[in-house]
Amino acid sequence: MTSSWPDLPYDSWADTRVTLHLWTQVVGKLKLALTPFLNEWWNVGLSLTARGLTTGPMPAGPVDLQLDFDFLDHTLVLVTSDGRRESVALRPRSVADFHAAVSAALAGLGITVRYSTRPAELPDPVPFEQDTVHDSYDPAAAARWWRAMLAVSRVIDVFRSGFGGKSSPVLFYWGGFDLNHTRFSGRPAPARPDANHVLALGEDQENLAVGFWPGSAQSPRAVLYAYHSPAPTGIDEVRVRPDSASWIAELGEFVLPWDALVGGPDPHAVALEFFAGVYDQASTLAGWNRAELDLRPAAERKTF
Repeated sequence: MTSSWPDLPYDSWADTRVTLHLWTQVVGKLKLALTPFLNEWWNVGLSLTARGLTTGPMPAGPVDLQLDFDFLDHTLVLVTSDGRRESVALRPRSVADFHAAVSAALAGLGITVRYSTRPAELPDPVPFEQDTVHDSYDPAAAARWWRAMLAVSRVIDVFRSGFGGKSSPVLFYWGGFDLNHTRFSGRPAPARPDANHVLALGEDQENLAVGFWPGSAQSPRAVLYAYHSPAPTGIDEVRVRPDSASWIAELGEFVLPWDALVGGPDPHAVALEFFAGVYDQASTLAGWNRAELDLRPAAERKTF
């Protein structure tokens, strides 16, 4: 269904994209504060739903708390396991106003959370409560971005089904503003002397990651990406399909432009070919034990 792969020209939603990045960080920082650490920072990511994004249930004193971005009704919904509910409208409003509204909703539920209000992975970060500049919200643009992630998630779910080793859920990481899935060889990765705390815990094992990134002001073209960490020797000489995919040396990853998929006869198949091709080439160069890690094709597995 090509209609599930929407156009994402950056100029059409640039301001909304920045605001959404910061709003998701407000919710993501709450999840970081409330959940115990899980390897590779899997505890902090948000998950896709049929209406948007969710934190899933998080321990908050005697109750569990869940926050859901609803990109159909354009509401942030806060619910607790004892049946209480608050909501925050998703509309043109500053990051400071959104943060204040979320704080008021938490107070209405009797929940207090202490967390850093300084945005992560952004240059010159302004604390949420001080950001009165970023205030754009186009409901249609937000919905297109979410539907794009749903489309990519379907591809990743098929891609990950053929792997039997350690692998992550499909997660939206609010720091980088990307959808990601990672699989692991089972071997440790060399320590990075210059790695910060996040990278030291998130890249401590050899892995292959795939995902979707919707573009930014510095690099406005939305892409699918795939990379191996650490990069094996010879990876820069690999060629993968489709022909529109390329190796970006400064990023250390392969990218497939989003606009090369939209409007094609079968973007799902093309995206799957891209992810699978990078895995095949990179894992072979890195010497993964494919005989143990790869599962038999679905058609050969017994059902019950």
